[in-house]
Amino acid sequence: MKEIIAWTHKGFSNRCHSEISGENGIFGYAVASLTYGIEAPAVRTASDTIPLEQVRIATDAQQEHYLALVAEIEKLRESLRQTEIDIVANGTPMTWEWILQHEKPREGKWPVPIPYQSKKTLANLRKGSRVVITAQSSAYAGIAGKVGKIVKKRSKDVIVRIGQHQYRVWYPDLQSAEEVTEEKRKDVAKHAEMLGRVANQFSKIIP
Repeated sequence: MKEIIAWTHKGFSNRCHSEISGENGIFGYAVASLTYGIEAPAVRTASDTIPLEQVRIATDAQQEHYLALVAEIEKLRESLRQTEIDIVANGTPMTWEWILQHEKPREGKWPVPIPYQSKKTLANLRKGSRVVITAQSSAYAGIAGKVGKIVKKRSKDVIVRIGQHQYRVWYPDLQSAEEVTEEKRKDVAKHAEMLGRVANQFSKIIP
């Protein structure tokens, strides 16, 4: 039989959370624990250790209401999923004009991108041509801003050799090395490294 518990976080009387057990009454996250220091009985949840006085077990009436709400939420989630599928299949086709209208094109540091511009500017480059990855993305941490050489051009991306390694890079993320100043290369590399560190720390917090 399923059980339901709820608790408040330390110092936050309005931050309540709950968990429902499996049919065998065993919880997935909540387990027996002790508080740090005085080692008083507690319940360890997914995010904290909660003293017993801050944990409550649902009454029969509360449990019935809780389970009814869970069932209703699941129905709504399934209905939402089906609606999403219907939108993808039968919705109005996306257009570039629609994106420009809703994005409210910006000027200055973040100009409105021009479709296929990067591919066109690279059209005359051939195998061996020097290019620079100018996209400020964590995906390019360590190689953004560095000069590489084209190994192979494909329909949507380019194979670029940087040092002893080859990388697949999308056209919009590349520029001819002749068009990129040393200052811009340093700026791109700095931001890509920063984003890479943030992404790495985030992945450690949320596996």
